[in-house]
Amino acid sequence: MSDTAQIIPQLQPGQNPVVATIPMTAEQELLHKEEIHQKLEAGAQISKHKILTDKPTDMDMALLTVDVEKDLLFYIIVNLEKNSISYEQSQQLAREFLSLLPLHDKQDLLDKLLTVRQKNPGVNEVYVKYAVPFEEEEKQRKLEEMHHHIQNGNIDHAITIAKGGTINA
Repeated sequence: MSDTAQIIPQLQPGQNPVVATIPMTAEQELLHKEEIHQKLEAGAQISKHKILTDKPTDMDMALLTVDVEKDLLFYIIVNLEKNSISYEQSQQLAREFLSLLPLHDKQDLLDKLLTVRQKNPGVNEVYVKYAVPFEEEEKQRKLEEMHHHIQNGNIDHAITIAKGGTINA
C-alpha cells in the first residue's frame, strides 16, 4: 500500500486530498468561510469599480463591439426569418453599423446605435439593451462623485454635478 493510501484511506471521488487530510474545527471552518467571503467581496468591488470607470479599456470596447455586432446580427436573422425585413434591408443595416466602427467609448456606442435606430426603428431593442445599463452606470458615477464632494464640504460642486455639469480640478 502506498503512503498516500495510508494517509487518505477514505478519499471520495472528486474530493480534494489536501482538504481530506486536514480536518477543520467548526471555528476554523467559519474563519475559512469568512476569508473566502472577504475575497469574493474584494473581487466584486474591483469588478464594480472597473464597470463604473469612465474610460473602458480597448479590450472592453472590443468585447462590447463584438456583443453589439452579435445582437444586431441576431436581430437581422430573426427578422429575415419572419420576413419583417428584406435581404437588401439586412445588408444595408449591416453596412450602416460597420461604417460607424470603431467605437471609442460607451457614449460613442450609444450615439452610433441611435443613428442606426433612427433609420431602422426595429433596432430599438438593441439600443435599449445598451442604453439602460450605461445610463445606470452614469447615474452611479455621478452619485459617487457628488458623495465625494459632499464629504469634502464642496456642496456647490455636488450641486453642479447633480445639474449635469463638470468640475475642472
